Amino acid sequence: MPQTHSRQEVLDKIAEALIANRSLIPPLPQALLRVQEAVDNQSIGARELAQAILDDPSLTANVLRIANSAFYRRGRIRIRTVTGAIVLLGFETIRNLALGLRVYQMLNSLPHAKGFHEIWQHSICCAVGAHALSRRLGGTVPEEAFVAGLLHDMGKLILGYFFAEAAARVRQVAPQPGLAQLQAEQQILGCSHPDVGSFVARQWHFPVEISEAIGGHEFMPSHPAPTMVLLRIVYIANRMAHYLLRESLPAAGALTLGDIHSLSSEIIGLTDNEIDLLLEQIRQRLVEVAQILGMAVEGVQIPSSQKTGEEESEKAAAPAESARRLEFLLQVHEAASTAVDFVQFLQQTVAMLFEYLRLNFVFLLSPNREISRLEARLGYGTDVKRIQDRLVISLETGDEVAAIAYRERRPIAVCAENLSQFSRLSEANTISLLATSNIAALPVSGTDKPAAVLLVSRPQNASLFTAEDLRLLTAYQQILASVLMRAKIRENAVSKSEG
Repeated sequence: MPQTHSRQEVLDKIAEALIANRSLIPPLPQALLRVQEAVDNQSIGARELAQAILDDPSLTANVLRIANSAFYRRGRIRIRTVTGAIVLLGFETIRNLALGLRVYQMLNSLPHAKGFHEIWQHSICCAVGAHALSRRLGGTVPEEAFVAGLLHDMGKLILGYFFAEAAARVRQVAPQPGLAQLQAEQQILGCSHPDVGSFVARQWHFPVEISEAIGGHEFMPSHPAPTMVLLRIVYIANRMAHYLLRESLPAAGALTLGDIHSLSSEIIGLTDNEIDLLLEQIRQRLVEVAQILGMAVEGVQIPSSQKTGEEESEKAAAPAESARRLEFLLQVHEAASTAVDFVQFLQQTVAMLFEYLRLNFVFLLSPNREISRLEARLGYGTDVKRIQDRLVISLETGDEVAAIAYRERRPIAVCAENLSQFSRLSEANTISLLATSNIAALPVSGTDKPAAVLLVSRPQNASLFTAEDLRLLTAYQQILASVLMRAKIRENAVSKSEG
């Protein structure tokens, strides 16, 4: 099999096109770059971010369509404005959805894009699966998983555009996805589609987790599974999509349900019953998400619309819960719009947080960089002073949720269902102090590093934190960060005027 290109030649040609803007794979549109910058700038509010999205009418329409879809289970509440979508879903969620949807549109407009129908159909199925797995497992942001699943194979489309003859040769030699196709890509092009996809994702300044998941989604199951949760989720979602769409993968033939059960148990620790339920969810949601993205789904058996009593009860409860959540976030946004002092704002809104999420403790931990640890500066709850004085977490050796949230700059929930992800967490002093493992932590970013960590907990016998709870906490944390930044800007201005 003669090699027609080298790895460096492939990457150089793609990089040159991205920089020169001579192709239909341009740098990200300016509107999307402004969305990215707006999310990174913690001093802005929902209206400023909404304006960045409104600059791109197509992006606006897609954000509103998906925010109003049953995929997000919003019940009867209709989101009519981008600002409303941001308040309800959160800054990071909107950024990730905007990123994924806009890149999907760009790549789907390539010449010969109709020839990539099967790749996109598979990718949408993978995105829905990754979203469902992320909600079930925790430890990742579901929208980040959705985007990583949607774009995990974008390297195939990019290779097909820039190196059409070589890509056609790869498909001729290895028509079915899998290891043989990867080997053919390496031999003919000098690099694989995950390499190319990850390279372009980095050029476009994707979140690091998404870039790494795109680049590593074809790891060998015979090797030790990667530690990165998102990468394992996309790997399993990819296999689920191959199975649901009846695509061949192993040399011996198509994946079977037994293959999915075995891989899922080994790599993400889910039982056969849990996987069967998730596969059913993916089938039910796939058609709707594909319609949102303008894609017809073929080759997957969609189940009947019969619903269990439990599902009907959940559907009936959704509008009330969504309305309650929206009311909470609107109240917090209203308080933030007039907030002058960060501590006063926290005191004003933490009572609402307690009531909404049924918490028993809330702490704000600040980094003491001289001794490399997090220390509780503010605390709320019963007998909180005794705990606050003892709540000290090492940033260097600690494997506790607050330290992980600080170091990795991501929200994370720790409860019984994902306790095994953390090697020493069961012995950590946070759990012993709070008498619960039902804990979540969120970094409150200031500039380049988090300025604090918000640590919240529920009693041990309370319901576990869910993906929806973490989504609401993330929205609250982002509002906290914007108030903190405004307070710091105001404080600096006062200091300069006095000086």
